[in-house]
Amino acid sequence: RGGPRRALPVVIALASLGTARASWGDRNPYYRYCLSECEKRDCADGTFVHDEAALRLLRWSCEDECAYACMWDTQTQLWDLQMSSVKFHGKWVFRRIYGMQEAASSMGALLNALPHFIYVSIPRLREQYAPKGYPLRPYLIIHSAMFTITWLAAAVFHARDWPITEAIDMNTAFLGSSGFFTYSLRRFMGVQQPPPRWMVRLLVWPMLFTCVARTIQMYTIGYDWGTQIIMSSVVVVTASVLWTLWSLYALLRSKEEPKRWYAWKVGFSMVAMQVLGYFLELKGDFPPIYIGPVGFDAHAFWHAR
Repeated sequence: RGGPRRALPVVIALASLGTARASWGDRNPYYRYCLSECEKRDCADGTFVHDEAALRLLRWSCEDECAYACMWDTQTQLWDLQMSSVKFHGKWVFRRIYGMQEAASSMGALLNALPHFIYVSIPRLREQYAPKGYPLRPYLIIHSAMFTITWLAAAVFHARDWPITEAIDMNTAFLGSSGFFTYSLRRFMGVQQPPPRWMVRLLVWPMLFTCVARTIQMYTIGYDWGTQIIMSSVVVVTASVLWTLWSLYALLRSKEEPKRWYAWKVGFSMVAMQVLGYFLELKGDFPPIYIGPVGFDAHAFWHAR
């Protein structure tokens, strides 16, 4: 599978590139020739069936298999020619693990969803950390429910990249960011003396409206990934600033009130994690680094942080 291994078309198309950019690989004539020949040879009669149950479960079609084989064929030749890694269809090439395209990102997302899911699904934990009558109880539950959905959607998308899984992942990512911001804002307002309900609604409803509007936009006129990144970044950074200010206030409050020495951990983690996330997600794009059979790119490390 994968067509004849001819290095010349790769050299002609990519010799002047130097470094990798999105979609250079899938525009390469050798990749296109390999893909065309593979589909003609193996997919024409429609009888292709995978032997592996995981590949059948994740619905790897004959065309998908040809694309996967040809991407690796092209990439391997580039490495043989001492050339750098390239992206195909905007992504690096990863080794499949049990049918998952990006196993590290997918498993990282599942692990991130786990504590939120446990908190939402086990009543004893909810009572322990937010007993009935606690003003922030509904915000905590909604926050964890949103992040459970967000991370599960991310796990599915990184396991199998389809237009529908990408759309859901993009939309739920902003949903999770909005939930984080809403809870942070409500916590910043205080617990002992909660603000008036009209103030809470004034601050919460615009976030909900934006989520609904973005969902409608996604399914009608399309989705702008750049705008999505900017909006999510602004929301998350603002929430992190609120937590940092809260931690400073908790440490510097008057001597009459007990100081919350644990608050420094909140401020430090918010600043450190957001700085690390910024460089990994926006500035640190690099080809996969393999630890055993699992490949980690910048996005996978961002999930792991």
